[in-house]
Amino acid sequence: MKRSIKTIILLTLLALALAFTAACNNGDDEPEETPTEEAATPTPEPEPVEEDPAEEDPVVEDPPVADTLDFGGREFVIFTHNPGVNTFDPDPTIEDPTADDRHWANLQRIYEEFNGSVRHEVVAYEDIFALFVTSVMAGNPLGDLVEVPSSNLASAIAQGLIMPLDEFIPADEEIWATSGNWTVPATFLNNRYYALGANSIEMGALGFLVYNKDIIAAAGLEDPGAVYDRGEWDWDTFLEYLRETTTIGPDGVHNQFGLGGSPGSLLPMILASNAATLMDPTDFSFAMDNPRTIHAMEFAVQMFNTERLLATPNEEGDWWADTTAAAYGNIAFWPAPYWMLGWAFGDIPLGGVPFPAGPDNPNGYAHFQGFSLGMAVPTGTEDPLAVYRMFNEMQQADRFFSPYALDSDTGEVPVERIFRASLEGWIWTLFDTIEDANRVNHAMNYLALPELGLNVSAFFSGDIVMGLVNGESPAQLIETHRPVIEDELEEMFGALR
Repeated sequence: MKRSIKTIILLTLLALALAFTAACNNGDDEPEETPTEEAATPTPEPEPVEEDPAEEDPVVEDPPVADTLDFGGREFVIFTHNPGVNTFDPDPTIEDPTADDRHWANLQRIYEEFNGSVRHEVVAYEDIFALFVTSVMAGNPLGDLVEVPSSNLASAIAQGLIMPLDEFIPADEEIWATSGNWTVPATFLNNRYYALGANSIEMGALGFLVYNKDIIAAAGLEDPGAVYDRGEWDWDTFLEYLRETTTIGPDGVHNQFGLGGSPGSLLPMILASNAATLMDPTDFSFAMDNPRTIHAMEFAVQMFNTERLLATPNEEGDWWADTTAAAYGNIAFWPAPYWMLGWAFGDIPLGGVPFPAGPDNPNGYAHFQGFSLGMAVPTGTEDPLAVYRMFNEMQQADRFFSPYALDSDTGEVPVERIFRASLEGWIWTLFDTIEDANRVNHAMNYLALPELGLNVSAFFSGDIVMGLVNGESPAQLIETHRPVIEDELEEMFGALR
């Protein structure tokens, strides 16, 4: 098929060349000057092509890995609490397949082209980890891929129950590429990846700040996005913006705040922005008392309490209601996930920017990232490289069966086209400019600091958060709550220390 297409293309180009030559030789306009003997010499007709031009093409590219795949009839088992969308039988007459239909059709493609199939072994969420540990310890993993609960991932890694990806995936596989890949490495711990994730645009986490451009302009301030783009968006600059957009009436009551949102939502961003640490991932020990963390908590106290730059909750103490009150036009900055922007803020011209970098921030971190909920390959799995390649093919349903693929001349689309369609059709529409949307999307995908401590609820207890709101000393708060945090760390990771 590919050779036939190439032959058609070359013959088409040859025909166009002949047509162009004929047009040049048979024009209606006569030259004003007598052509030279050389110019008057008629151009010889090209010799007919007797051989297939494709056979003479000296460029021979290696086929992609997928073209050489043969799973030998293997059935891959995915052990999970969620069967996903991959097992539903679609309506073969539809012209615009849904996500369910696409994934099912993609599995049929894998079965027909690569001789492999997939089965989901579904169990209760609370039972997965115990069954997983027992099977691996017995030398008979219960699946080729296992969806380990996020709270148990660190334990599984520490016990050697999950294979690090670099042990079985060569460096030249597309998963390690910086773009264009359908599968991404996930679950990062101690400089290694332990799970397979699907390439997608982040939607849920609070990884950026939204701002009201009208309030910023009314205060005579430069657009924060432009400040960030110049590399000047830091804590000091952010404080100045919050001060200029926080106003107090003659009665001493705030009528506009620089910052809105729940302190519990803001605190992880503040900590991550200074590369703070909650726990040591090498030995699962308490690490909240390091200088970067204390400095970040002091910054939170300055905003929340000392300068009163954070909007207070309503009479019922509902921080969520105050977050959405940004739609009323009295809050300059606030954290909000993508899904919230589409309905909560009406016609306000929204800008987007990462949380500003603290003085100890080496890589522009804007928020914390917990463990990705990727699929893990259990230790002892047969031919784990084949497992990765099957998973990678499973992620390509949109490549072959999305509306964009069905409308394309080649019958497939690259991952960048799918991403761009999402940006154009949704994310770009949430912000005032495309630059704002792209800046936010970059922050969500590339400015996250991995932090295992996100799974330890005591780190973000209400007492700690409200202690900062009330102006308590961060160092004293840490020491006061250390015993409770240590107990939870011991319960979760004590056996691994």
